[in-house]
Amino acid sequence: MPIRYLKNKNVLILYPSGRFDLEQSRHIDQELQNLASTESSSNFLLNMEGVDYVNSYGLKVIVNTYRIFKNEGRLFALCNLSNATRKVFDLIGHFEMFEIFTTEKEGVDYLNNIENNSSLNTQ
Repeated sequence: MPIRYLKNKNVLILYPSGRFDLEQSRHIDQELQNLASTESSSNFLLNMEGVDYVNSYGLKVIVNTYRIFKNEGRLFALCNLSNATRKVFDLIGHFEMFEIFTTEKEGVDYLNNIENNSSLNTQ
């Protein structure tokens, strides 16, 4: 199943759903890589509201995507994590690696403001 997404200024908001397990992680990884290359000027916000379950394979996809974005000078943030997903991130020590927002609006506002501030600083 393709990941739904929409664009808000310079932020691509992604809406995965279901499980981030071995089987789905391969598909999600491919989708994220494709979108990252076609939306090369966008920051990404991964809205986890529709995700029921995340295991180590799913976390690997998220961490690897974050690292790619960081190396490219782009931002990759998360929002709407369930308590169970937050615990998984926290247990493996990756929770503080990410910008994590309670709501989509908070994430979009932050990512768009960061983009606006960085373009002001280069002028």
